[in-house]
Amino acid sequence: MDRGRPARLAALLALALSLPLWGQAAEPSSASLRRRLQSLIDHPGWRRAQVGAQVQSLASGEVLYSVRADVPLMAASLTKLGTALAALKRWGPAHTFRTEIYGRPPDANGTVSGDLVIKAYGDPSMVQERLWTIARELRQRGVERIAGDLVFDGSYLEPAPFPSGWRNVPSTKSYYAPLSPFALNFNLVAVKVAPGPAPGAPAAVASEPESSYIQIRNSARTSSRAGRASIAALSQSIDGHTQLTVRGIIPSAIPQPEVRYFAVVDPLRNYQAALLRLLQEQGIEMQGQLREGPAPPGAPLCSFEGRSLAWILRLMNKFSNNFIADQLLRLLSAETAGPPGTTEKGAAFVRQTLIEAGLDPNAFQVLDGSGLTYENRYSAAAMVRLLQAAYSDFRLRTEFIGSLGINGYDGSIDDRMLAEHVVGLVRAKTGHLNSVTNIAGYVASRDGEVFAFAILANNYSAGTGTIHRLQDQMVSALAEFSR
Repeated sequence: MDRGRPARLAALLALALSLPLWGQAAEPSSASLRRRLQSLIDHPGWRRAQVGAQVQSLASGEVLYSVRADVPLMAASLTKLGTALAALKRWGPAHTFRTEIYGRPPDANGTVSGDLVIKAYGDPSMVQERLWTIARELRQRGVERIAGDLVFDGSYLEPAPFPSGWRNVPSTKSYYAPLSPFALNFNLVAVKVAPGPAPGAPAAVASEPESSYIQIRNSARTSSRAGRASIAALSQSIDGHTQLTVRGIIPSAIPQPEVRYFAVVDPLRNYQAALLRLLQEQGIEMQGQLREGPAPPGAPLCSFEGRSLAWILRLMNKFSNNFIADQLLRLLSAETAGPPGTTEKGAAFVRQTLIEAGLDPNAFQVLDGSGLTYENRYSAAAMVRLLQAAYSDFRLRTEFIGSLGINGYDGSIDDRMLAEHVVGLVRAKTGHLNSVTNIAGYVASRDGEVFAFAILANNYSAGTGTIHRLQDQMVSALAEFSR
C-alpha cells in the first residue's frame, strides 16, 4: 500500500478548492484594490465634497485608481510641491543663498572709513545664529568701529510684503509672515515664557530675536499649583515697534517654557535692530546711521553662504512653512528673469517648469509658492504627474522625497496612518485651507512597489477629522496591497 497516497490526495484536493470554478476567473488583486478604494470614496463623509484622486505605479506606469482626476481643485499647501520641484530643477540640492558685506577693510585702528553695506539676497535659512556669524566674522577681520552708516541693500527682491492673492493681511499670525530680502528667523518672533524664581514672581519672558525693535509688556506670574500653563500673548505694531503683551499663569514646576510665534510687522527694522545688537555685543561701534541704499560696484569685503536648498526644502515641506515657499518663488524669479524677484514672475517660471515636466497646462494654476492663495489649482492627475517627474529624476529624487513628512514620525503626517504595519511607508505632503483637505505623496506596498498618489477634497460638509480618516484608510490600503 502507498502510504503517501492519502497525503497527496489531500494536497490535490486543497489545490482544487483553491482554484476558481470552471468558467470563472480569479479577481485580480488590482481590481480588489479598486473596489476597496471606491468603497471609501462612496463613504457619506465625502457628501457634497469635490473629490479628485489618482494612484499610479511608478514601476509600471499603471494607473490603479482614478476618480475625477482631471478636475482642477484648490491645492492649498500641495502648491509647495511644485515650488520644490522647480527650485531643485533650477538650482540642485546643494545650492545656497548668500549675504554680502561691502566696505573698505578696517585700518590699523580697526576703523572702517565710510559706509558698511549689507546686501541681502533673501536667504530663507537666515536665523539669529547665522546673523551672529556675520557680526563675529567682522570682528575677527579687525573691525572695531564703522565711521560711516550701516547701509542695507534689499534690491534683489521686490519690497511688497505679501503676494497679491493672500487674504487677511497684514496679520501677526505666524503663517502670514511677510516676505523680504531681509529675512530673519523666517520673519517670525518667538516669545518664550518660563517660570520665575519663586511662586508669585513674574514669569521670565524673552523674545528671539532680542533687539530694540521688539518690546515686551509682561504681566504673567509664576504659580505654585501643578498643571498646565495658562498663557495669553498678543502682538501689536506700535510706534514702529513690535510690542508683545504676555499675561497669565505658568506653574513653577513646568518642564518646558511656553512658546508663541508671531509674524513681524517690519522685516527690515527687525533685521537692522538684531544685527546692530549683535555688532554691539562683538564690541563694534557704530558712528553713523542705519539706512537703505545700494551696494557699491566691485567685490564684497566678505560673503556668507546659508543652508543648502535640500535643508531648506525639508523645513518647508515637512512643516508647511509658507514664508520659505513664497520667498523661494521670488528668488527663482530673480535668478531666471533678473532682480527684483517678484511673485508673479516666479509663478510663471514654476508653471513653465511643470509644463516641461509633462503636466497638462489646463490641469493646474500657480499664483504663489505656498498655496495660501485660494486660486491655486491642481488636478489629482497633474499632482501625480508632478510626483512622477520628481521620482524619475535621480539628481533630485532623494532630496525631494526627503523633504516630505513620514507617517508616524515627522512633518504634518506624524500622527496619521499609525497602524504598525503601515508606519514609515508613506512620504507625503498635506494641504489645508477652509474646507480644503488634501494629501499627496508616495507609498510603498507590501511588495515594495512604490505608488504616487493624490487625494484632494474641497468644499466638504463633514469635519476635517472625518476626511483625514478616509484619506488615511485609502493610503493604508495602498500600503497593504500585494499583487
